[in-house]
Amino acid sequence: MGGGKTHLLVGFGLLAKHSDLRKSYCGGMPNTSAFKSAKIAAFNGRNNPDNFFWGEIAGQLDKGDHFKAFWTSGPKAPDEKDWLKLFDGDQPVLILLDEMPPYFHYLDTQKLGNGTVADIATRAFANLLTAAGKKKNVCVVVSDLAAAYDSGAKLINRALEDARSELGRQERNITPVDLAANEIYDILRKRLFKSLPDKAEIGDIAEAFGRKLEEAAKSKTANRGAEAIADEIAATYPFHPRLKNVIALFKENEQFKQTRGLIELVSRLLKSVWDRSANDVFLIGPQHFDLSIAEVRDKLTEISGMRDVIAKDLWDAQQSAHAQVIDLQTGKEAATHLGSLLLTASLSTAVNAVKGLTAEEMVECLTTPLREPSEFLAAFEELEKVAWYLHHNEGRYYFDRQENLTKLLQSLAHDAPQNQVDDLVRHRLRDMFKASRKTCYEDVLPLPTLEDVADRVRKGRVLLIVSPDSKIPPEEVQKFFDGLSQKNNLCVLTGDKTAMGSVEKAARQHFAAQKADGRIAKGHPQRDDLERKQQTYEQDFNSTILNLFDKVLFPIQRAGKSPQLAAKALDMTRDGTKPFNGEEQIEKTLTSNPLKLYLDAEKEFDAIRDKAQDLLWPENQDEARWSDVSDRYAEQAGMYWLPPKGIDTLKSIACNRGLWEDMGNGYVTKKPKKKRTSAQVITESEPDDLAACGCGSMRKTLARLLEFITRRTVPFRTPVRSSRIKRSPHRRCGSTCWWLILRDNTKPATQ
Repeated sequence: MGGGKTHLLVGFGLLAKHSDLRKSYCGGMPNTSAFKSAKIAAFNGRNNPDNFFWGEIAGQLDKGDHFKAFWTSGPKAPDEKDWLKLFDGDQPVLILLDEMPPYFHYLDTQKLGNGTVADIATRAFANLLTAAGKKKNVCVVVSDLAAAYDSGAKLINRALEDARSELGRQERNITPVDLAANEIYDILRKRLFKSLPDKAEIGDIAEAFGRKLEEAAKSKTANRGAEAIADEIAATYPFHPRLKNVIALFKENEQFKQTRGLIELVSRLLKSVWDRSANDVFLIGPQHFDLSIAEVRDKLTEISGMRDVIAKDLWDAQQSAHAQVIDLQTGKEAATHLGSLLLTASLSTAVNAVKGLTAEEMVECLTTPLREPSEFLAAFEELEKVAWYLHHNEGRYYFDRQENLTKLLQSLAHDAPQNQVDDLVRHRLRDMFKASRKTCYEDVLPLPTLEDVADRVRKGRVLLIVSPDSKIPPEEVQKFFDGLSQKNNLCVLTGDKTAMGSVEKAARQHFAAQKADGRIAKGHPQRDDLERKQQTYEQDFNSTILNLFDKVLFPIQRAGKSPQLAAKALDMTRDGTKPFNGEEQIEKTLTSNPLKLYLDAEKEFDAIRDKAQDLLWPENQDEARWSDVSDRYAEQAGMYWLPPKGIDTLKSIACNRGLWEDMGNGYVTKKPKKKRTSAQVITESEPDDLAACGCGSMRKTLARLLEFITRRTVPFRTPVRSSRIKRSPHRRCGSTCWWLILRDNTKPATQ
């Protein structure tokens, strides 16, 4: 016998019927010889007779005709008086009712009038109990009241509640084996072990566990007072004191025969421990189930039906299950232990059952004198990210056959179209490094083809974002730069790491989280989880990009050497309270030594002018066409970068300071000559004209002109902007005269 309820019912019936058995096995107990033989009526709820359970009981008591009226024309509930007539007499009557919840569950599906047949059966059952309570010679034993059949159990308990006021102290609850008490350890030790260590060794183990759990409680990774668990080890050894708590979570499963099933299950647990290569198990617990053993997997699957959970999240032959992958990466057996523990705590199939464990309870079960809680908490954090069947509810984590949000997101990420993922990465790069101030570059070209870049570089300075491990390797970028005419128009953002795949993974996760937004509406149980994952994936996407793209390449040319792209680490110092601004970070990078970018042309005028005169004018020439200077500004890799229109600002400052001169014909000289005011007068007039002029003679006119020129013996501070000879009628005499017109930048015209 396994010690189960059905076995006890059978034994109880045999003892009640046979006085010689009572004498042999119950000698010395009170009332064993108070009666000779009792009438026995037994009913198993797995059966469904046409005369219902009350007709079966009446028939077994040889009074079937008494209850025939209550089932021949349809179900009717015998009332209390009918049951009392059935029990009439002094001979003891024992009624044994086993597996009743599934019976009531079935009757609840049979419609009758405005209700179901279960309503009638519930009334018949309640009347049976109250009638039995009024008879001294009647005993009713009902088993399996807390089973997986929720509706059936509720109906039975409702009948009990109705009868309880009349039953009073006559009702007794009997548990053959209490799986939530230490009694199970006594059974397991007796059935499964030949010998155990002495008490001193067990005491040492308990003391070591107590110290470790006390540390965990102080660090708040375990519940307060967790060290008290060690006090139970003497009574539970060689099992962990929390084993009974985990088993109690699924003891009501319909397919789990409690005592017999427990012994079968723990025998597989012992095999898992015995077959371990390392002798590192101090106390045996559910975490030690070795899922690589077929009979272990089969037993756990038989109880719960979670074969897919095991295959995807916990163990498979290719070591590709999520827990296995985590342990392979860390080199520790933490995720698989954690997974086996949570799986065992998730085996309940009862309706509205409490399943799973809190993080603190996991630590209490997993911590050993040789293992730190942090190992398991880190493994759990990783498992929660990737597991497909791990759920949580009110702080308790458990496995379930239904796929979780992680699985949905992984499916959406896996199925995301590649072109949309690429566009998402490009859009994010463009957004993070967009050109607003345009001091460093005018446009952003994220992950382009080189054919797309050449035309754009001719038009102005651009930022080219190139993947470190990409379709455009570094040597291709340098080759492209070498063949480029406008070398000073190219800025490159890249990195040293070969982890572009991590950016694509982060992009796919972000894509999936946004896609799932339309599938999981507000108020959905997983909505809060989705919103948390959306925030996490958004941050991961940004941080992955920043970790990868961390190097700026800019053009330089040192004396006697060819132009090249110089590398500089991207300056990441910034105010973390403000949104990331990639343009600002590149600007900070290029304005620090060695400088490439000058933001204030006037402040750094001398250095910029010298560089411009060396690189932007033709060799050994002082004059240059300004359009050619602008072209060379885009071509000369050694030239500094200036903000938009910065080269024109430089020209204006130099001309105003008299260091350069705009020749007025499209040319600019970098060595303007000092100028004195001069004039050449050419007259073409007839004598009659001179005579006709009422202003005086030519001599007077020339004298006035020479007097003006004489007064301007000092050269003009600013060059004469224009001079010309004008012929027009004199305003006084009307004669034709020649006029010399001089104009400078500071005075009105002088005639």
